[in-house]
Amino acid sequence: MSCPQSDSVSVRFLLTAEAEPGSLSRLLAPFARRSVVPDSIKAERRGDQLVVEIGLAAAPAALLHAIEGNLRQTVGVARLDRKEQTPLRAPAQEDRAFLARMRRAEEHAAGRAYEALK
Repeated sequence: MSCPQSDSVSVRFLLTAEAEPGSLSRLLAPFARRSVVPDSIKAERRGDQLVVEIGLAAAPAALLHAIEGNLRQTVGVARLDRKEQTPLRAPAQEDRAFLARMRRAEEHAAGRAYEALK
């Protein structure tokens, strides 16, 4: 995916499908048809079921609606849940604030150590 847009949404598709040889490729086909590469894919076999999580960091809402519709029609899909998330840029801002606090703490500790050496 390209960089986040103002109308973009971060989403995880949580699916349960039949554990068959072609299941994963069928689940990824709606993304491939739209030239979309998911940001994360997790799959686990549980007996005769396949539990899959497909994540996108940022995509237009209309595109996600179309992909969701295709996933619901995919042969072997027993369940599909869509979980929207906060876009990735918000945690990145929190990370920058955390790193700034860490730098200030390190500078403060270094200043105290320097004062102790005097």
